[in-house]
Amino acid sequence: MILVTGAAGKTGRAVIQALIARDQKIRALVHRNEQVAALKQLGVQEVIVGELSFEKVISQAARGARAIYHIAPNIHPQ
Repeated sequence: MILVTGAAGKTGRAVIQALIARDQKIRALVHRNEQVAALKQLGVQEVIVGELSFEKVISQAARGARAIYHIAPNIHPQ
């Protein structure tokens, strides 16, 4: 399982498509519930909705992942 953060953006979707083309299982971390269906349609096995700044969310998302492809937000107040 590979975790992709920022998965709903342009880069995230491109990364996901490339990984799925290589038969990789993907877990996506997104910020909003509205983004889940589109990622599932791409073939993502698991989608976690949450805020990157919360340790509990990151811990849950990373659990069992063999790799993390982190796409940082372009603009963030912190």
